[in-house]
Amino acid sequence: MNGVGEMASRSAGLDAGVGAVGTKTLNVPSPLLLEAHFRGRILVVRPGGQLTPGTYERLRDRLVECAAEEPAAMVVDLASMRAAIASLLTVFPTVCDRISDWPGVPLALAAAPPPLRTLLDSSAVPRFVPTYHSLSEALDDLEAAPRPRRHRCSCPATRGARG
Repeated sequence: MNGVGEMASRSAGLDAGVGAVGTKTLNVPSPLLLEAHFRGRILVVRPGGQLTPGTYERLRDRLVECAAEEPAAMVVDLASMRAAIASLLTVFPTVCDRISDWPGVPLALAAAPPPLRTLLDSSAVPRFVPTYHSLSEALDDLEAAPRPRRHRCSCPATRGARG
């Protein structure tokens, strides 16, 4: 799997561990380029360029891969992304749904420029993915949110438990 950690090791040796500070470029075919960096324990992913039918799947897959690194939360900074087709924005609720159970990473959108903000506001996306006017607003809100709790239990195997 080409997770954030593996990609970071191939790009100037930046540390991609939780809490690391650094920027790495994730390979998504032109015209959409992703940059990802940690702000504390929150991973900020910044797509730059045009979201098209040809880049939809790669963006979806790369965001899921980033979440597999299990940051405390993930914010997609939309300041440099453009989209002309509102239905392509369903990539964000799709990713949110895929990562909600495992790895349980909260996802938020932030800083959409006016044309993209208009598309977002006229879509159903904000009903499924929290959206913020600025990156700092998203980071502040996610930092203040309680950490997801995980519980681990062991279930002993019994003879009657065969399926």
